[in-house]
Amino acid sequence: MNVTVNRYTPPGLVEGTHYLISIVKDVGVECKFVVEIVRLPEEMHPFFYDQYNADKIENDFYVVNFFDYVIFKQDEGVYRYTPVVNMKFTFKEMREFVNDGLAVAVFDYIENNNFGAIVAIPMDRGLSWMYNKVLRENEQNLGYNYNQSYMEQHIHVIEP
Repeated sequence: MNVTVNRYTPPGLVEGTHYLISIVKDVGVECKFVVEIVRLPEEMHPFFYDQYNADKIENDFYVVNFFDYVIFKQDEGVYRYTPVVNMKFTFKEMREFVNDGLAVAVFDYIENNNFGAIVAIPMDRGLSWMYNKVLRENEQNLGYNYNQSYMEQHIHVIEP
């Protein structure tokens, strides 16, 4: 499987920072995903008040999501959050997608931007497990703090 990650500028006025992950599976199947890093939605702010102040959450917290490229291009807003079922990745391929795709995009963002925290909330327990593994493995090398206190809720928080 070949995974490439590039910065991406979506058409129109779309907030946030975006990356395009292109994947070519060994059998020649190709798929693309958009990674989006945007300010944490206001309705999620109270969840973090136990450890962070409101000003920091409002101004410096970001959330990372990924979407199927085709769905993202349709600009359907809420439909972007429809689970991607056509990935048909094996466990090994999914792990490669997380390590060589999602992680590369997030770590590039970390290196090039000021932030108070980046939050990831995967929809799937297996994906959450992979996020946890990648974040723990890279914490010291990349110089961020991985706050694992929200793990029970499958929420991953990276701090500078």
